[in-house]
Amino acid sequence: MQTVISDLRYPIYKIPFPEITICNQNRLNWQRYEEAREKFLRPKHLTPEYEEIFRQAVNAYDTMRFGHFQSLKDLAEIYEATPKLLEDLNYVNLTKVVEFMAWKCHEMLSHCSWLNATKDCCKIFAQRKSQKGLCLSFNTIESKEGALKHILDPYYPWHVVGFGATKGLYVDIHIKEGWHSPLSHNDKGILVMHNEPYVWSYLHRDVPTSTRTAISIDAFLRTHHPNCRVYSSDVRQCVFETYIRCNCTVDLFYPPSEFPACRLKDLPCLYRNDEKLQVFEQIGEMDFVKFTRRGMYCPCFMNCKSLRYLSDFRVQNLPKAEMDPNDTRIELSVYFLWDTIMVYQTRPVYTLVDLMASFGGLAALCIGSSLIGVIEFLYFLLFDLTKQFYLYFKWKKTSRAKSQDLKTKRINVKEFQI
Repeated sequence: MQTVISDLRYPIYKIPFPEITICNQNRLNWQRYEEAREKFLRPKHLTPEYEEIFRQAVNAYDTMRFGHFQSLKDLAEIYEATPKLLEDLNYVNLTKVVEFMAWKCHEMLSHCSWLNATKDCCKIFAQRKSQKGLCLSFNTIESKEGALKHILDPYYPWHVVGFGATKGLYVDIHIKEGWHSPLSHNDKGILVMHNEPYVWSYLHRDVPTSTRTAISIDAFLRTHHPNCRVYSSDVRQCVFETYIRCNCTVDLFYPPSEFPACRLKDLPCLYRNDEKLQVFEQIGEMDFVKFTRRGMYCPCFMNCKSLRYLSDFRVQNLPKAEMDPNDTRIELSVYFLWDTIMVYQTRPVYTLVDLMASFGGLAALCIGSSLIGVIEFLYFLLFDLTKQFYLYFKWKKTSRAKSQDLKTKRINVKEFQI
């Protein structure tokens, strides 16, 4: 295989605008905690002992993301001391609790514009799962609303024609620190992800509060030539397989699957394997990269058609005149940096057609024949000569039959004369 540049000026209107996912550093609105406690705990468990475990579990989900389960430490210690307490509350579906307490669109976003036109934030942003938790996403097809829009609107996910700040997305984001968990003392702000709309999740970038952040996007497209289809997936490296370790999947971070969702008593297992879940080892990687700790072995390969977005974050503090003393906000704008991108294509170095051409050239050089001449010779041996033999034997058989018939007639004539 070889990878070459197939197009230097591929227009950006042929690729979708990236999916922009915004997550509050504190994923839960603690104003709904009391209602959630009454809604998800059974009446017999509305006691201080069980309520404290429920509170710690919900608080752990407030800042948790996949591969970072340190917030489950307190629950793991409780499980080692008195496992019955967690087993008694194992019926609680924490994913449903998070969905109930997660930030709604109107609570976080305001003053949205797309292509320099004012839009209703809650019509262009949808709540979706990601590896960072339950977040708000623009131009997504991974939510129910986005999937329906993808079916009804042939132009969704949306594309853009031009580049620059007026040809992209702008949104005001409100953090509302007073509505955060009283048990969380993390840095405030948001997590921003940008990825292809058909990709589940990607790396994030932290953005602090009271800032004006501009994200300029560049991209490149990597494709595989149709001739690559004759090779196996191991050669193309276009395969991805999932892997689980604790006999459950954290359904808050991933789409539904055949594996059961993690319950309360499964969370200590995630905490114990936290370091392993942060390291992925691919096929052949250990020959070149040495890890100080072992991780998960996963034969993960790139997609045969891979669109990658490259971003440049520019963050500056908001002027004091634009800051609200009772709230913290972030101004976010996302746009393409150029109106064209570069396309790479992977193709076989030597194909069957190349082999036939080389064989024909060698035949002409060595025996003065061409590949067409060889094919004509083979055609003569396999078809023409066979046909001639067939016609000859058929004629021979017909001749014998006629000779035998004539002999019989002569004998009958002699008998008649006698």
